[in-house]
Amino acid sequence: MTSTTHPRRTTASRGVEPMPGPGLRDLPGIVIDHVRHGEAATDRLFERYGDVFRIGLRILPGTTSTVLLRDPTLVRPLFTASADEIDSTHANKILRHLYGERSLFLIDGHEHRRLRRILLPPLRSTALESWRETIVEVARNSARRLPSGEPVQLHPRMLADSLDIILRIALGVTEEERPRWVPPMTELLELALSPNAALQMVLRRVLRRPPWERMQRVLGECETLIYGEIARRRATPDQERHDLLALLMQAEGEPLTDVELRDQVMTMLIAGHETSATAVSWAIERLLRHPEALARATEEARSGDSDAYAEAVVLETLRLRPPIAVVGRVTRGTFQLGEWELPPGTLVSPFIRGIHESAALYDDPKAFRPERFLDATPPPYTLVPFGGGLHRCLGDRLAVFQSKLFLQTYLQEADLAPVSGSDEKIKRKAIAYVPGDGARVRVRRHAGAARTIRA
Repeated sequence: MTSTTHPRRTTASRGVEPMPGPGLRDLPGIVIDHVRHGEAATDRLFERYGDVFRIGLRILPGTTSTVLLRDPTLVRPLFTASADEIDSTHANKILRHLYGERSLFLIDGHEHRRLRRILLPPLRSTALESWRETIVEVARNSARRLPSGEPVQLHPRMLADSLDIILRIALGVTEEERPRWVPPMTELLELALSPNAALQMVLRRVLRRPPWERMQRVLGECETLIYGEIARRRATPDQERHDLLALLMQAEGEPLTDVELRDQVMTMLIAGHETSATAVSWAIERLLRHPEALARATEEARSGDSDAYAEAVVLETLRLRPPIAVVGRVTRGTFQLGEWELPPGTLVSPFIRGIHESAALYDDPKAFRPERFLDATPPPYTLVPFGGGLHRCLGDRLAVFQSKLFLQTYLQEADLAPVSGSDEKIKRKAIAYVPGDGARVRVRRHAGAARTIRA
């Protein structure tokens, strides 16, 4: 490959050097290694080629090659680069038929800033408190349905609970309305997050095959529900509603169109559903392998005096078990990243867990130690499970808020014990990384009454 399309650096002693990385003949072995061993295969590539390396594959249409990095010094300049230098939306376009063309994930510049200003207030600060009672209610009902004494997988239950919460928060769906909304939304999310979803979409586009019929059908059902709800609210405005759709429709300035409303609601449903469910599932799985941390988190939850340790547990879990492996940025022109000059069209993917396990950022980086977040807020761009910069996921604080409330409620309601002493493997599920055994636990009902969880 020519130097115009290969990342390179210039040194005084050796001149121009290409970025290290596997060759084409190495790729079949890499693919097999990933199928067999998941993220461990990525760790081996970093050990072999260094903290920045190139794979000569066009993983996404419109890109020339892919650069993976875990060097923490390169995270800030990548995430804070201007929209003229870096395209932060390109990697999300594979899911544009789900998110919608007007999704915050797929637009940039002025329109992105406009939508971000509208979406930010309902997902920040005191606005989150309005969802506390809803989240705790769902968590308490979920915990009380756990079978006592039997091994149970938490992750599938958390997915169902997360959908319930998002439908309430995003659309104000009531208990009576759930039978209309839950089945099609569940089917859509199962399809969108299935292991072969991305492959299906890419192959159909490359081979020019017809759209995925089942996906199109269920997506249409969900859109009918959302557009119907938008039309109903436009016909009979209700200023007393406080769900996300209502807040978006009441926002000052230029009103959002029906398409913009649909796309933001659908983005929240798809992007937020798996993240929160996976975070709290991993948090419980990690606590069960660390009895002292479990005892401390349980004591705090049952005292009702604080949630500081619960939040530290969630942050430490997101550090060691981030729900997604990478985020993607694409260079618009020649881009200088540290000592490397990247050509236009390079897909740059920070490996999130690798960054979080950097000894330059954290002492004993592979150890599960929630205490590291008790007395210190992580500096910017050192904890990036939700990405960073202007395209950082807006639902990040809601995910942490929901996860800590779920965690504390479960610990209030039940005594949890591991089914196995071994760590659960990290399993890839579409773009998410979930507990390999579904976060299996054994439950014994706790006799104490439920307590109010403080902010």
